[in-house]
Amino acid sequence: MQGSQDFFNLNRPFLRLDENHEKEPVTELTSNTVYSQGNLNTLMKYLRDITGKDNPKICFFGDSLRSDVFPSKKFANWETVYLLEEMEIEGMKGIDPKPSTRVIELEDQQQEPNRKKRKLHELPSEEDTRILKSSKWGSFFCDESLPSKVESGQMKMRHMNTFWGYLIRKYADIAVPQLDYIADFPLDHQYEVFDHKDENKTGFYPGIPKSLDKV
Repeated sequence: MQGSQDFFNLNRPFLRLDENHEKEPVTELTSNTVYSQGNLNTLMKYLRDITGKDNPKICFFGDSLRSDVFPSKKFANWETVYLLEEMEIEGMKGIDPKPSTRVIELEDQQQEPNRKKRKLHELPSEEDTRILKSSKWGSFFCDESLPSKVESGQMKMRHMNTFWGYLIRKYADIAVPQLDYIADFPLDHQYEVFDHKDENKTGFYPGIPKSLDKV
């Protein structure tokens, strides 16, 4: 969505696209047509018409907290999936590459019978990791220079005390490094989601960032 917050807050029209060229504005959407710009009210009317539901559920995927996750949760209360590459960069608990490679292997789990038994996934290159993992700024999730919050022994992970960690917990439902990690799940799979009031509920998948590991 171009200018995401404007999409939710303004009543600008959708523009029909013809070979990537913007054409006339429209007041109603039709299937098998590509549009740009637009607004929330027109989109929701279209979704209500085609689903026959008064309040159709929407799950929005985005890789920007500011432009994707925040406005879609704040202004429309959509379910949100945050594509968060820093999870791979900092490493995830229990998800380690095979020896001498940058490839991880996700094992089948008994509670997920519809998943493929084995899935190989290549982690970011060493060069990408050096660029994205800043020794100056530290972890995306946990600032070691700040006083630690008192945590109970039942906590699954450490307190996310960065500004970005606060936004993740408040506006994202789940966070995954890439869509490949959840692509094999059935549509009715139930995920544990973040809870802004309960830090023991974590929506990180397939594992929490190692910087948040209590061990």
